[in-house]
Amino acid sequence: MNKVQKLLLSIFLPLTVVFIALDNFFPGAAFVNYIKFVTIITLFLISLRISRKHPEQRLLTAAMFFVMAGDFFLVFCKTYFDSVKFLPLGVLSFSAAYLLVILAFQKNFRISSFDAVAALPILVLTIPVVINLFPFLSGFIKYGLLLFIILLCYCSWTCICTVNRGYFTPKSSRRIALAGVLMLICDLCIHILARPSSRG
Repeated sequence: MNKVQKLLLSIFLPLTVVFIALDNFFPGAAFVNYIKFVTIITLFLISLRISRKHPEQRLLTAAMFFVMAGDFFLVFCKTYFDSVKFLPLGVLSFSAAYLLVILAFQKNFRISSFDAVAALPILVLTIPVVINLFPFLSGFIKYGLLLFIILLCYCSWTCICTVNRGYFTPKSSRRIALAGVLMLICDLCIHILARPSSRG
């Protein structure tokens, strides 16, 4: 980890803790959404400034752009407009980000016993969420969400499998795997919290 990466980690890791606290103390508050969105913009601008010598870095920068776009539609627009109208655009933006992450990290693709085992905890985490969400959804939204969650799971699985595929260094692979796990947990929690309280 170079000096820039250490500096970014020392800044944005505490910010993540602050966001968790703000979400608990001020759920749905507009100023919290503003701070989150400004943070995402900052991360994207930083990614543009960092040297991108490898194709994987360029793919991840593009993924960060789509994460920023997804947050605009699903977080920022929620403050002013009916967020349901922007849901498809937000979902498409995050789907594009997941696809770019998959392209960046799906090197030396193969199916091994490690890869099969790595899929098990993802399924254990995801299946209960899908089961709990589906009764509250119908039609296109239900199947669109299912495709979105499948893409999320595949993206997380791809990140975890870098540990076994030998393309990235062991240290980098462990960080990528951890990022994939955290991404899965974070996005599944968002789906759980967004679930309607009743079927009416």
